[in-house]
Amino acid sequence: MLILNSTNAGEDARSFKASKISDFELFNFVREGKKPDGTIVKLAFSLAFASDVKSPRVRFGTCQHYYPENFWNPALQAHANGAMAVRGAVLVADNPTDHHIFLKAFTGISDLHSSSIGITARTENGDIEIMEEVSYRDQFGVPVEVNGEGMTLNALRFEVADIAPLEASLRQGGIAARRRVGRLIVPPDLAFGATLIFESAK
Repeated sequence: MLILNSTNAGEDARSFKASKISDFELFNFVREGKKPDGTIVKLAFSLAFASDVKSPRVRFGTCQHYYPENFWNPALQAHANGAMAVRGAVLVADNPTDHHIFLKAFTGISDLHSSSIGITARTENGDIEIMEEVSYRDQFGVPVEVNGEGMTLNALRFEVADIAPLEASLRQGGIAARRRVGRLIVPPDLAFGATLIFESAK
């Protein structure tokens, strides 16, 4: 499932229904959380779900955080691998253009970027790319088979300050990542089915 950040999940749900990519009701939930110092805080979320009828193997949604200051903790978001941001998600499809109407409706971005390898929606929080199988393999060195089942969600892209220390850290941890077109790739057999793509900020 691919979940995007939302500033108004209710509006997203209405938009999804109007675009005929959802017949789901808005899902709201509230719970208590605990900060590292033990302070109890309130957390609340609304989720709007969407689906591409051509892609039964992946689901989509947006999530609105009502108390983000209680959920996000900078101290808990620092990772030894040096990741600083999510650059995007990569999906694979036999024919990416079959899904451009859905991608526009889901992201709210009407001006998609098209290239020889697929289509991309550039959001404020990263790119959502849909590639053909051969392009995905060429870009990341990872084979994938879609078998006519629409889109599959295959990879996450992360930004790091520098590839070299990350590579050393992964090697020390026994993770056999490999370089590919200036990126460091952790293959799906080592990442529970996902491909992790690390790209330098430089």
